Parts: sequence; structure tokens; C-alpha cells
Amino acid sequence: ASIVDPDNVGTSSDWWRDPNGSGPFGVRSWQLNESLVLESYEGFYGGAPALDQVELRLGASTYQPYNLYRGDQIDVVPIGVGGIEQVLSDQDQTDRLTVTPLFSVDYIAFRTDVAPLDDPAIRRALQLAFPRDKVADISYQGYLDKPQGMVPAGMLGRDWPVDWPGYDLDAARAQIAGSRYGSADNVPTIEIYVSGYATAESIRDSLESSLGLDIDVIDVEWSAFMSGLTGQSYPAHELYWGADYPDPESMLLSLFGSGRPDNYIGYSNPDFDALLSAAAMEQDVDARPAL
Repeated sequence: ASIVDPDNVGTSSDWWRDPNGSGPFGVRSWQLNESLVLESYEGFYGGAPALDQVELRLGASTYQPYNLYRGDQIDVVPIGVGGIEQVLSDQDQTDRLTVTPLFSVDYIAFRTDVAPLDDPAIRRALQLAFPRDKVADISYQGYLDKPQGMVPAGMLGRDWPVDWPGYDLDAARAQIAGSRYGSADNVPTIEIYVSGYATAESIRDSLESSLGLDIDVIDVEWSAFMSGLTGQSYPAHELYWGADYPDPESMLLSLFGSGRPDNYIGYSNPDFDALLSAAAMEQDVDARPAL
């Protein structure tokens, strides 16, 4: 949500191209998919910002941003987990790297009404056989925290551990044997839809070799991927989710609350909804986390 001026909004359908903002910067110029130039607003209630102007590159002009930074063409560049090693290898840049922990999670979600994932034993087998700790330590060189669940550690100043089973291939094989399929050879292909993610490839490679399951990872262009998510058309998908505000509700209610627009798997549990509703109304700072 953003604070907007109703008179500004009422001027035309493309009012947002020349917005009357409410922050420390105003829009000096904006070239769609090229650049956005912000200028200092002297009348800001908190005082004028220290910078007179900020230019943001957009679209194709952001290609290979770290090279642009190294060439002194831009001053600040965001570096993902995959780019940290490159920065650390540049001896003159290591003292300029700022690492910021994020309240975010990368997860793979399954629908529970599409074969073979409608069989709980198959879902348990996938969880038991996925080496999540190795992915954090090896695939991401230890730069990602090992997962504890859907709620990132540190929210409300505490950890949120989940009592889930550890990595256990024998238990995973037993789950498959006890499923309605009886063996991995009989399990239909499991399709996981992604848009540029790598973790699903890790689960595919590890589970195909360890359990003999057939897993397809299908990479979809982002806008089409989002359409598929909102239409709940994927039997399984991988998604990165960053909290909109530092509270467990922004993960749990948004992604799993009944009827929520970002609930892409159609999950619905009245008891779960009731707990989240009670937590939303609870103002005691100690009682609310327990809910």
C-alpha cells in the first residue's frame, strides 16, 4: 500500500507517471524501462535528504550491474547470494560489501489434490530425502541460513523452529513403499514449475539418484509463471517470498490463509485460520507469538 493524493489520482488514468509523492524525494524524470531520476524534496517533514539526486537504472541498462559498478558507472549495486564470491575475490571491494539478512524464504510448495502429490506418503518421502542443509551449505556456500520452517529466524526477536524430520533416505524409501504406488517405478512424473530458480534442480537431481523418482523442473518466463500461480495451475512450484513486514503473519497468512490471493496451492484449514485470526487481534507481545 502507498499513500497517494486523491486529487493527483483523479487527474487521469496515467497519473502515476507524474506522481505527487509523500517522501523525501520527488520524480524529476522517468523514462520507461530506461531510468528514473529522483530529486531532493526540501519541504520533507524530516528535513531534506543528504543527496540532491538519485538516478536509478531500469531495464536493459541494468545488464551486468557489477561490471557497471566496477567501471564507476553506478555507485551502488545489489548482489545476490550467487555473486558474493565474485565480490570477495576483488580485494579492493571487500570492505565495501554490506551484508543484510532478509526476512525471506525460498520454498517448494505442493498441491495436495494432484497425483502423485495427493498421496501424503509421497510428499513425506520428498521432504525426508531433500538434503536442505547441504543445499544451504554447499549450493549456496553457507551464505544462506539453514531452513527452520516458513517463518524466518529473528521475526519478533525469536527463532521459529519446526519439528520436522531430518534427512533420512531409508525412511523416504519406506514412505514410497507404503504409498499407493508401492515403488518408485510406479510413481508418475512429478512436475515442479519455477522461474529462474535453482533449488528445484537440486531436489530433482538428489531425489532422482537417491529414490529413483522421475522429476521434471519446468522453467517458465516470470509473467507467465505468475499467471500460472494465481490460477493455481501448477502441481508444485518453487517461489522466493520476502516478508512485506517483519511479522510471521506476512508469511503464514499471506501464503496459506484460506482464500488469500497469494495462496497459490489452495490450502484451507479452519483451525489454522482461527489461530491466525486470534493472533491478529492479540495485543499481548508474549501471548501473540505463541498463537
